[in-house]
Amino acid sequence: MPRKKSKRSISFVPKHNRVDGQCCESESIAISLEELEAIRLSDLLFYDQSKAADEMGISRGTLQRILKSAQEKVAKSILLGVTLDFTKGNSVEKEQTLGMSNPLTLAIPLVNGQVSKHFGKSDQFFIATIQEGKIIHSISVENDWHERAVQSFSLLSHGVSIVLAQHMGERAKEVLAAYGINVHFVNSVSPDDIITEFISTILQPE
Repeated sequence: MPRKKSKRSISFVPKHNRVDGQCCESESIAISLEELEAIRLSDLLFYDQSKAADEMGISRGTLQRILKSAQEKVAKSILLGVTLDFTKGNSVEKEQTLGMSNPLTLAIPLVNGQVSKHFGKSDQFFIATIQEGKIIHSISVENDWHERAVQSFSLLSHGVSIVLAQHMGERAKEVLAAYGINVHFVNSVSPDDIITEFISTILQPE
């Protein structure tokens, strides 16, 4: 009897469920969410294989097999125009719980020192690390990145896992999510008030 496969943890589910091929409309390949997660962690976030395997709750050898299969399918889609159909596979989404005790780094998009009403038009990001309901470190960085993917990767390089914003388009949210950055919407306009609102309404006591 074959051994039952363990569930593979994923942190991102694409909004779309297929990539249409241009050459072979009648031919399609199923690619699972765990295969997409392996590609996301390895090729988008540049995690080494040990870290990527830990994120998915699998062994490094299993990750290598999943990644090889996924890369072959993506190569066929790009080079041969084959359609990719996304399937759930053997994946399970991670539960996201925001607690008080662990350090948490968040970013707030600003214009002239106040929260920007449009995420992409901010001129600065206020980045703060919070623990036990208090700011333990903060910096302000210029937003010189205009392309969404570059913005997301730059925020990730500062350890940001959450963006607090008043408004954001669905495409920007999806790009941030692909980089493992969650978005929470707030009503306040000053960084201090936003952080107070976040701590009081979103963080959960542990």
